[in-house]
Amino acid sequence: MTDADFCGPMLIEKRIDGTLVARDTMSSRIPSRAFDVSAGKHVVGARRVLINSNTGLTSYFVWPDTVVELAAGTSATRSLALYCS
Repeated sequence: MTDADFCGPMLIEKRIDGTLVARDTMSSRIPSRAFDVSAGKHVVGARRVLINSNTGLTSYFVWPDTVVELAAGTSATRSLALYCS
């Protein structure tokens, strides 16, 4: 989920262990869906996809990866820090 108030929908790519698992449109403080993974350490990453409507060029805002260690039957939530002006 994003932690910013008053942000419009954003296209976010989510990765687990380097593999793209979703490309979702997210809104402020609304969690995305859950992803099942095995117990153990995992690297979780995300980036915002920005497409310039005039040029069609794509750029990205990348959040630093986070390592999570999950025991069987547990879960983790990653909140993405974001400032909207």
